[in-house]
Amino acid sequence: MHGSDRTPEPTQLLGAWDLTRRIEDRAAGERMSVRGTALLELCGPGEVRWSESGELRRGDGRRSPVSRTLRILRGDDGWTVHLPDGSPFHRWQARSPLVHLCGEDVYRGRLELPGEDRWTLTWQVTGPRKDLLLMSELERPAGLYTAIPTHRPGDDGTARGLPPSARP
Repeated sequence: MHGSDRTPEPTQLLGAWDLTRRIEDRAAGERMSVRGTALLELCGPGEVRWSESGELRRGDGRRSPVSRTLRILRGDDGWTVHLPDGSPFHRWQARSPLVHLCGEDVYRGRLELPGEDRWTLTWQVTGPRKDLLLMSELERPAGLYTAIPTHRPGDDGTARGLPPSARP
């Protein structure tokens, strides 16, 4: 991953990651954070499940559990991240602008993979319903790498616990 112009495939990132996400809801004047775990698991040829779970901490001290599951699918023109409902979210492409339209709201993002043990994903979200900045940092837990190659039966792939303003 170092010094390469190619985006690492998600299959190179399988395993557990510590997740830290800062959320600035500029419309509501609220700052929040999420701390938790992300897990990238191989589900089959050309399919990686990206699951996140953690705790949302609001500026007023309230806390609540959050989770979501995305899928990263390989197609003829590369990898694409898909939302829980199966619709495409964004291409898996580092160092290039990412764009996702959600109704009248526009997500503009950037994926950075500076090393084997760290990656970031930043989104600016603007539109009539949202004005957000989402900054996610994923780091390998010290001394831990666990690739889990199987799909868990009964996983419905939904996002749970996130405030509606933070959902795509």
